[in-house]
Amino acid sequence: MVAAFLNLFAGPIQTYQDLTSAIRAGNRFVILLDLQECTGKSGMPVGYLTPTVMMLIPASDATPELIATSFLHFSDHLGYPIYEYVKYTFHSDNTVTIRTTYYDPQNFKPIGATHTINCLMGKGIEIYSESDHRE
Repeated sequence: MVAAFLNLFAGPIQTYQDLTSAIRAGNRFVILLDLQECTGKSGMPVGYLTPTVMMLIPASDATPELIATSFLHFSDHLGYPIYEYVKYTFHSDNTVTIRTTYYDPQNFKPIGATHTINCLMGKGIEIYSESDHRE
């Protein structure tokens, strides 16, 4: 339903190459995330984000080219206030790595282990690009 609504206002991004072209054009994005589809585990959340920045990181001797975006937000986890930091890394083979780390809001020390989820563009993660970026 949400994807159909977004199609009215933004075009779908199907591949990593499409995403790099849209970044170079200065487009804005909406990322739809279905963790159940990524993990196969029922009851996982569905959400979206509108990143303010997506960075195209050039290849180096040690790493291939990739795209990264992240966000930090104040949240609640198991009844306790926390900060949640989520980093999305898009790879040229259309895979996406999502890493989530929770932090104590008073001292900003990590709480528990970092969680990593792997998704595929078009399966678990859908990206829509709005080319008319009015400021």
